[in-house]
Amino acid sequence: MKERSCVLFLRTQNAARSQMGKTFTCTPHVDAALFRKVVLGAAVDAGRAVLVLQHLGPGPDHAVALGHPEGEYLRGLLVRVP
Repeated sequence: MKERSCVLFLRTQNAARSQMGKTFTCTPHVDAALFRKVVLGAAVDAGRAVLVLQHLGPGPDHAVALGHPEGEYLRGLLVRVP
C-alpha cells in the first residue's frame, strides 16, 4: 500500500519543474533500509529520479526505550522529484 502511494506521488508530479514531497511509514515491520528500497522501487516504476533531502522521524516527545527498538517505527523522507 505504501509503495502504491509513493508511485502515485511520483507519477503525478509536473515533469517541467521540480517538486517536493514527504513520504512516511509507521510500522515496526519496515526498517530504514527496506523503506528506502520501497521508495526507490516506486521511483523506478514511475520512471522518475528522487533526491532525499532529509530523513524524518518522530518528535523529541516520542521516546524509544533501548530495550524496545520496535518503538522506533515512524520513518519519513523529504524528497525532491526533479
